Amino acid sequence: MKQYGRWVVAACLLAAWAAPMMAEEGHAGAGEAKEKKIEAIKEHREAKHEARMTKWQEKHDEFMGKLKERLAKNTKLTDAEKEEITKFFEEQYSENKTFRQTQFDENIKFLDELAGMADLTKDQMKEKIKAHFAAQKEENKTHHGEQKTERKAEHEKVKAEVKD
Repeated sequence: MKQYGRWVVAACLLAAWAAPMMAEEGHAGAGEAKEKKIEAIKEHREAKHEARMTKWQEKHDEFMGKLKERLAKNTKLTDAEKEEITKFFEEQYSENKTFRQTQFDENIKFLDELAGMADLTKDQMKEKIKAHFAAQKEENKTHHGEQKTERKAEHEKVKAEVKD
């Protein structure tokens, strides 16, 4: 038989004794712990989202800096055309930022609804999650395809203006 330290045994006995009382309604304990955990998860999600948004902003700023440098060196384009190009990329970034925020908000709403569905089994929950993110994946593909098409059209427009 394995020997346990006195403190381990005492902690186990205390936990076994306190568990029924903590599960009672109105008692601070099990319910509060679950709420704190949920709140911590939400805070973590928010912090992660903010970090992603900051990273995307930094990448955009870096891209725009390089773009402006290249445009400054370009002698074929007028100042108005250069301004139009930078405005186009700023608008696309703004659209992408709004799209990401909308998806994040949808995810938070979905996960909150899912947390409220206590009668679902784990398999049902997994299926709902898969379906939700599969739909979002399709939305992403569509959005990025539209963005790509817009960039190509803008590129062709600029090329046609330079030739004229």
